[in-house]
Amino acid sequence: MVKLLGCALLVGCLVMSSAPVSAQRKTPANTKTTASTTPGPRFEIGGDFAASYTKPSDVDGGINMGLPVDVRMGFLTHKKLMWEPRISFLLTTIGATTYTITPGLNVLYRLKPGSGPYKLVRAPYITGGVGVSFFDLGGGSGSQFSLGAGVGKRVPFGSAATRLEAFLGYAFEGGGLPSSFSLGTRIGLSFWR
Repeated sequence: MVKLLGCALLVGCLVMSSAPVSAQRKTPANTKTTASTTPGPRFEIGGDFAASYTKPSDVDGGINMGLPVDVRMGFLTHKKLMWEPRISFLLTTIGATTYTITPGLNVLYRLKPGSGPYKLVRAPYITGGVGVSFFDLGGGSGSQFSLGAGVGKRVPFGSAATRLEAFLGYAFEGGGLPSSFSLGTRIGLSFWR
């Protein structure tokens, strides 16, 4: 279990740290730094509480809750598409209690311009993504591939934003677990860095 958790955390950290650090960019010496030339935030960093109803293909359904949160980091651009690596921690109470770590990658598509950094606040978006769940069932460990899609919006919250999202998910059979369908919601905070 410790090796599994360590590997999953290492993969998540490598994915999230793959972007260049903005402090490494140099401003030419003869360029004045003003509000219009100062680079804005490069990342949207946030955490979400996720809850969903999940129905495995061969047993009764139940509630899943992300504990403590889904952690995500979006790479900000002026384009409509935004890439977002995330890592989720999940406690499942369907059948036996299990613990799961899921690194994944989502793409967000902004449907119309909003306000705030990169015109993301109050702008509705759709999202889709992939993930690989690494889990320990107590008697053995395994992995399971999943796909997801959702719709959401950022709402202003001081200098940050509250992010509300509804999602659908499908996990393929794998690691001794049956395929499953999920319907749920995420609510979280986003900070610009």
